[in-house]
Amino acid sequence: LSDNTVVSTSTSLNGIAADGISVSLNGPMSANDSFLIQPTRNAAAGFGTLITDPAKVAAASPARADASTQNTGSGTAQLSGVAQGFTQLSGKITATYTGAGYTFTDALGNVVTPTSTAANGTGTDYTFSGLTFHFDGTPKAGDTFTLSSNSGATADNGNALALAKLQTAKTINGTSSFNDAYASLVNQVGSDAKSASIASESQDSITTQVTSAQQSVSGVNMDEETVNLLKFQQLYQANAKVIQTASTIIDTLLSIG
Repeated sequence: LSDNTVVSTSTSLNGIAADGISVSLNGPMSANDSFLIQPTRNAAAGFGTLITDPAKVAAASPARADASTQNTGSGTAQLSGVAQGFTQLSGKITATYTGAGYTFTDALGNVVTPTSTAANGTGTDYTFSGLTFHFDGTPKAGDTFTLSSNSGATADNGNALALAKLQTAKTINGTSSFNDAYASLVNQVGSDAKSASIASESQDSITTQVTSAQQSVSGVNMDEETVNLLKFQQLYQANAKVIQTASTIIDTLLSIG
């Protein structure tokens, strides 16, 4: 893998999983066959703007919790979680604090039982079909809260606030936020780019040294060759003068005879 982790199998590659992806191959493989898998290489190319009208942004939460104006305690209730595939509330649910805990009833007074109940910090989470409401504070007996579908979604930006919290929430492997992961990615890319630049400069230096060494053995030194050319030219001119003198002497001797 890119982090030098090795994932191996002694039988078939089909079904092998690593880093959140699984691989399946069709057909037989031969020794030394290899495949380069880059699942997110072109991911950014698919980004686009689908909504340009702000009014169409789902900024509101799918449900809400409203405290009765008659409450005398300091208890609070709010939608704190929405599970994938949740079911919208079919009607209003009234949460009444009895002094020992909350009871939940529908519009007809029938008891509604939460699908799950869990302590959370100083309060308690109650979940109804994938919608989790967090109750906290110090309510007094008789205080009530109304849990309902957020029809009309007016004066509510709970979904937008939840989206904004993802910026700092530890969503990456439970240890890093999107901000942390992005900063780490930028640092890693910068470090890798600097390392590549240093390696490139080092290779350029080695190439220059090798080229110089090769030229010193088999290359042409223009200054040296120019000196040799002038020397050979002078020797040629001197020899030509000797030949000319010898020819003159022979001609003179022949004319005397």
